[in-house]
Amino acid sequence: MTANRVVEEHEVTEKVTEYVVFPEHSQRTESELFRANKRKLVHELNLPCFKCAMKAWPDKPPPEAYHNREVHHWLVEWAAWIAVDPAKVQRLLDHGFFDPYGFAAKMQGQPVESPDDIRNLIVLCERHHRDGHVGIHHSTAPEWLSDLVAKDGVDILLTDEEWRLLASGQAELGDDGKLIMKEAQAHHA
Repeated sequence: MTANRVVEEHEVTEKVTEYVVFPEHSQRTESELFRANKRKLVHELNLPCFKCAMKAWPDKPPPEAYHNREVHHWLVEWAAWIAVDPAKVQRLLDHGFFDPYGFAAKMQGQPVESPDDIRNLIVLCERHHRDGHVGIHHSTAPEWLSDLVAKDGVDILLTDEEWRLLASGQAELGDDGKLIMKEAQAHHA
């Protein structure tokens, strides 16, 4: 095998089974801190979906980045909070990891005492938060983050509909990774 061998573009279907143990915890409710931080992020700062905005960068986020916005616990899942070491969370934040809005830099050294701390929250649209294929709750971190920084017009994660189109032959991936409908391609020929 040569070092310069090129692997052609290809699709991979993976079924990931994740065994997660959340310690016993109270029933989740929106805390006053969460509501206040959600209000600040979504209404006062009017932040778009983090993923929509990053995928559009350096252009302005598309209008859908402002629709159906939800707030996601970014670094530590709410139900896992009781099992994490807040000092380790603090260390990551104080060293600039997972600080999409700059709150960790502004609040450096302040203890993180709740999963609802603003430094642990990001704004996502419903699709990028909870969709069964492209949402952060249903994707592995490497693929979700790779899709976050993919080239313009390229989606690394595909929805059921996009995969169906590829599998049925109604669409194909172009050399640039963009989904091309075959009938649209025929009209351009």
